[in-house]
Amino acid sequence: MHGEVRDRHGHPVLDAGPARVDDGRPPKTWGKITGIVTGPAGPLPGAVVRITTSGAHYTVITDASGHYRLWVDARNPLQVICADDGDQSQMATVGIRRGATTTLNFTLQKV
Repeated sequence: MHGEVRDRHGHPVLDAGPARVDDGRPPKTWGKITGIVTGPAGPLPGAVVRITTSGAHYTVITDASGHYRLWVDARNPLQVICADDGDQSQMATVGIRRGATTTLNFTLQKV
């Protein structure tokens, strides 16, 4: 699920591609969550990051460098679950601010 997805207003909300950097301007009420998912051997491409806001659920797949990013309406808090086959999943709760970038990295361990 690499690439760009747009919301019902035509704004980009998902960009997990390695060469894309936030093309377009999100609404002023949105914030960005981003991070890197790593494991014992380094970055984890293809890891699943599930982000739940008060109004929506998103699934992002990390790119070849283990990066993920998502612009969302700044409704707080966000529940974020990160998982990859053969690794212990992790969950975190994080707040984001309008117009700001929040970084949330995960380091997964083998089960």
